[in-house]
Amino acid sequence: MTSPMDARGFRKLTARISLKTRKRMLRSRKFGKKESDERGITEDFVVWLARRSHGSVEAIHVDSGESEHGADIELWLRGGGLLLGFRLQAKCLKPNSGSRKPGSYQSLFDTVGTSPDFQVDKLISNTPSPLIPAYLFYNGLPADPVIPSDCCSDNEWRKDLGWLGITVAPAQVVSLLKDITPRRKTLGHVLPDSLPLPCIAYCENDPYSWHFPPGAMPLRAARTLDFIGVENIIFIRDPITSAGSEAVERAAEQEEFQISDSYNDFPYLSQILEGNLSTDTEMPPVRYLMIWDAGLRQP
Repeated sequence: MTSPMDARGFRKLTARISLKTRKRMLRSRKFGKKESDERGITEDFVVWLARRSHGSVEAIHVDSGESEHGADIELWLRGGGLLLGFRLQAKCLKPNSGSRKPGSYQSLFDTVGTSPDFQVDKLISNTPSPLIPAYLFYNGLPADPVIPSDCCSDNEWRKDLGWLGITVAPAQVVSLLKDITPRRKTLGHVLPDSLPLPCIAYCENDPYSWHFPPGAMPLRAARTLDFIGVENIIFIRDPITSAGSEAVERAAEQEEFQISDSYNDFPYLSQILEGNLSTDTEMPPVRYLMIWDAGLRQP
């Protein structure tokens, strides 16, 4: 048996990618290029994650309906007999011209096509349970912000490593901001309820992290999300790997989590995991589908 990249590996790799994202956006700004190219940055993010994960990440280019449904990426964390899914909408932080201030997310509250519906509300309403709707923020920060978050602050942010290059925030939190003036939201509006992407699957401030069973990345991620206020977190039981799983037992013991047996409600997911994806299978309405497998597998 071999062990693919687990939660600590996720933390290290996404920290490097966050730094690369921040540097890319700063270089684009320096040379007068369009730094808010969300599609290009998302494509690079997916490619970097897939290529440098030692086979732990499977990425599929779907490109079906982001403008209608409000999501760029569907990401599944797999490990310990559990699956935890996300629908992610990507947004870029646009620095203020000629300023070292963080700037604002100028397209954060776009509407969908010609309708008056906000993209964030469409993301929430069109994300089927148990997937978690969230935002993936790309931050080309010209200077380190002095802003706390629900997770950690000060040197724990590892700002020198650029961990704030990519942050994650629950869509429900973002939706609440649309009625708050000013209309354009800055990093200061979203960061208090956000997490650096590297912290999602492995939080060093969680006193129980060291005691989790191997491959339990979905359980680690759920504990971190629960800490910043994400409610109704539901795992899908992975029938391929859940038998005798310590992580499944741990999740079942915690009243803030639920375990669903809705594996077959996502045919594309089950077919990919079982290696028999059909060309006729309906794929999710996103640009990219990604599965990070942190469990044990055959070489």
